[in-house]
Amino acid sequence: MAKASANDRSHALALIESSLVTWPMLRLDPEFMVSVIAVYANLGDPRAAILAEQMLEADMNDGQRRLLIMTQVKVKLNEGDLPAAGKVYQKLKKLAPQSEEVIEARELIKAAVIKKRD
Repeated sequence: MAKASANDRSHALALIESSLVTWPMLRLDPEFMVSVIAVYANLGDPRAAILAEQMLEADMNDGQRRLLIMTQVKVKLNEGDLPAAGKVYQKLKKLAPQSEEVIEARELIKAAVIKKRD
């Protein structure tokens, strides 16, 4: 989504907003909100971090929780906050040490550290 054209991104945001206005109960659907947060994160939208924090307090399955925490890692890295990304990564590692999300988060953090050194 982040690599999509500006028109595609604006269409995705418009679709999300209209869906939430038309069906406000979607805000209570973890699967829908995890997808919304992922779109916001890919677009670099700060709402991703806020919504992810709120959603982590909701009842959801471990897969959704891992996705949200992974999104938080990406948001922190996009903000250039490596220490915060590391702290969020530790939460993810504690929840599911062998998950794909942990591996991806670790690689993203390594890449950010290498990039910062250059």
